[in-house]
Amino acid sequence: MIMSFSCIDLRMSMNEALVASTINSAFALNIHDQRGSVEVGKCADLLILDSNKYLVYIILKNCFI
Repeated sequence: MIMSFSCIDLRMSMNEALVASTINSAFALNIHDQRGSVEVGKCADLLILDSNKYLVYIILKNCFI
């Protein structure tokens, strides 16, 4: 939902919205050593969709793959 708002209302590109909601947020919360990017040793929840639109809102809770 945040990325959809960023892309539509703030006219950010999908890449800008992704960076703003991941690594930049982790730096702001001072947890960038644990979260915010996909790296070995970091915690991550990753969902990859085959779509360029953020029209579907998905809520995942305790999803382990």
